[in-house]
Amino acid sequence: MPLLLNPEPEKPEQDMLAEHKTLLLDTSLYPRSSFIEAAMAEDLGGMAIENGDLPTEKRINQRRFLISNGGVIDPLTGKGVLENISYKSELDRSESAGTRDFYQKLIDGPARTLVISVSPPEGDSPYKDGRVNVGFKVSEGVIHFYGIVTKFTREQCLYWCVRATEFSDSTIPTNEPNDLRKTAFNINVPEGNPWLFMEEFAPLDSPAWKEISEGKPWLLKREVKQNSLVVAQRVAPLLKIAKTREDFILIGAFAEREMARKGWKLNASGGCPGVLNSDLLGGNYKTDSFGNNREVMENSFPCPKCGQPIPSGRGITTCPHCGITKEEAGSTCA
Repeated sequence: MPLLLNPEPEKPEQDMLAEHKTLLLDTSLYPRSSFIEAAMAEDLGGMAIENGDLPTEKRINQRRFLISNGGVIDPLTGKGVLENISYKSELDRSESAGTRDFYQKLIDGPARTLVISVSPPEGDSPYKDGRVNVGFKVSEGVIHFYGIVTKFTREQCLYWCVRATEFSDSTIPTNEPNDLRKTAFNINVPEGNPWLFMEEFAPLDSPAWKEISEGKPWLLKREVKQNSLVVAQRVAPLLKIAKTREDFILIGAFAEREMARKGWKLNASGGCPGVLNSDLLGGNYKTDSFGNNREVMENSFPCPKCGQPIPSGRGITTCPHCGITKEEAGSTCA
């Protein structure tokens, strides 16, 4: 029988950049300004940490945000952190509601306010792992954010939240794990080190609180950004002249490969290491409303020539790994 690169029914070709949230690194979204290098260096650094070949407790992506004019601002771009959240799908709407609740509680609370939002794996989402998103208001105008990877199941996420809210004025609205991502809750931490308190009364499945208490996520981000800034400086001039979707895809793939060459490889299942920039090159990641890069579960089929996985149902007619086309594959019999 003939071998086809897309065994599912034909679908119209999709714009690979139209749904940018399926991309681990969508280079078409960076501003054509001096912000390019700083913003890309931050994103590449976060990508290498969240999806890197690292122990779970090291996969903590930290950020520093500012509170200004009643909103939360990313100091790297000067833009509000809520500007790019999506409402396209039910999952997007749930995440967006939780994100807004999360940041509003931080804006309204006094200094030392600690807010948590949990996004479980699976369920109504495609995520393989969970995220515990933590915001700590270190002063009236500064927030420290930590996106912590967890291997908790959906049910374990719910049990953990119930335990954590014993020290909160908030309650979990339902007993359905999927609903956790819609809301956020504050933690009433006593004076002293909040992370040691969390380690004692709300431990996770890794020593993440200890890592945060010792400041290690900031040190690791500083280390990775020594490399990511060099890559961003090489990529920025290319982005300023990019015009087509293919330009942006190739530039993004180049940046990811450069990070891999510098020792920051993604721990992705299948595909070519470091090449996860587009639907054609895997498309196995989604950016949630907090900016976390999260691996998703996606059906795929092996290329008839090289055996590498190709995502199903996306109208892909050329293998992104070896370049064989659907027509070429169809001329071969099993």
